[in-house]
Amino acid sequence: MKRKILFTILTIYFSLSSFSINNESNLLLLDNSIKQRSEIQKVKQKKISLYISLLQVSKGDQLFRVYTELHKQYISYRLDSAMYYAQASYDVAKQNNNEAELETALMNIIEVEKKFGHFQEALDMLKTLNPESSTIDRRYYYHLYHSINYLLYLDAFTNTEKLKYKNKTLYYLNLLLKETPINSSSYACNKSEEYCLKGESDKALSLLSAYIKKNPKEVSKNSNITFRLAETYHSLNRRDLEEYYLTLTSILDLSETKKEYMALQQLAVLLYKKGDISRAYNYITCSMEDIVFCHARCRMSFVSEVLPIISATYGYKMQKEARLRTIFILVISILLLFFVVVYVKLRKRNHELVYMHESLDNRNEQLLTLNNKLATLNNSLSESNRIKEEYIVQLFDLCSSYINKQKESRISMNRKIIAGKINEVRKELNETSMEAEELKAFFHHFDEIFLKLFPHFIQSFNQLMLPGKEIKIKGNELLSPELRIYALIRLGITDNSKIAELLHYSVQTVYNYRQRVRNRLSISKNEFMDDILHLC
Repeated sequence: MKRKILFTILTIYFSLSSFSINNESNLLLLDNSIKQRSEIQKVKQKKISLYISLLQVSKGDQLFRVYTELHKQYISYRLDSAMYYAQASYDVAKQNNNEAELETALMNIIEVEKKFGHFQEALDMLKTLNPESSTIDRRYYYHLYHSINYLLYLDAFTNTEKLKYKNKTLYYLNLLLKETPINSSSYACNKSEEYCLKGESDKALSLLSAYIKKNPKEVSKNSNITFRLAETYHSLNRRDLEEYYLTLTSILDLSETKKEYMALQQLAVLLYKKGDISRAYNYITCSMEDIVFCHARCRMSFVSEVLPIISATYGYKMQKEARLRTIFILVISILLLFFVVVYVKLRKRNHELVYMHESLDNRNEQLLTLNNKLATLNNSLSESNRIKEEYIVQLFDLCSSYINKQKESRISMNRKIIAGKINEVRKELNETSMEAEELKAFFHHFDEIFLKLFPHFIQSFNQLMLPGKEIKIKGNELLSPELRIYALIRLGITDNSKIAELLHYSVQTVYNYRQRVRNRLSISKNEFMDDILHLC
């Protein structure tokens, strides 16, 4: 596995080193990088684990440095963890009575607040710092002011607001440039940003080109440089080069295990406008998954705006392709029927083909009904933003799985029809085990999602039972039927008929399960229902 990851990293390096306007090879490399995210993430986790192990043997200034490094590792990966270690470093700095460490730790906290989207809180904390302090990192200080105001500039609705935050961004950008070494990549990036904000994109491109000429390897390892190039070409209306550098930036971001980024999201929108709907859908879905993982709320608004548009277009594209496949299948079927009619002995098969198509339609309707029920369940479970964020990715995955099953079933049966294996088709259509397996998979998927959202549900539920009357999980189950019923009740679905419909039980069965649980209660029925609705 390590060799595979190393090979991928080397491939990335050499691919990035060779410039080409034809971006298809880089897009293929990006597609592969998205597939290998989990493997790259394992390497990231091992590195973090090493730093965590150092906490046991570190004290004083060394402990502060370890906490600070952990904040650095998590800042574009998992924001809640980044905040935890930033706060921990601040506490250690207090104990050490070290002013420089306190200032750095506070600015690390501000950095996390910014990425959470808490701009006002971040600005309020910045005001408590003195830029004239002899111990403060002024470059970091002005970077925070500049980046917060730039984000406020991007989010502004009115021209007045945009002008206000643009001027503030330029002001702090100028102060930041004074603290930045003139030959550094940071200076090149910040100065080019200043040029672009002033409408002098040609100067920005000249500056970046000159820097790259002196430092050619930066394009293959510095995502800040490639992203600034993408932004510059965007302002120059060069969409081909913008796409090229957004692709390089996205590959670098993924190779560095970043979960909080902008390049892949912008690339998805660019490819969507270009007509590459499949890639746009894949990239924006990947972005949503990483945003949810990272808890990067400041990126959520942008993705939430474009995701429904891209998803709807992708769905229409899939429907169109499905219609074309249906037309193709229909044409083949008509030709087949034409030859069948020629032979008297095969007239019986004609009737069987009609029956088969009807059965296929029924199967499709069953799958569609199941998908609709899943969508209804998803809407019922939307009690908070957290559930919406967690559940949307799971819903895409589940629906995709059912669509693939439908496609595979259709292809398999049509192949058997063409081969004349009608009996096998009839046998497959009459099989009930498939439905049972789908239902079993549906229960398992529901249990996994619910326990992810409410990991302590079973323990909390059993605390409401009499001693010795707790609900025990059997075999490989995640939730028992009783617990599954009350899981739906926890999510706000209290009607027995609706519960029976969703779980494919009879109403009497649901009533019996609920009565069985009531007999085990250590509290009153009314108290129990109130506790269930607020459990976990």
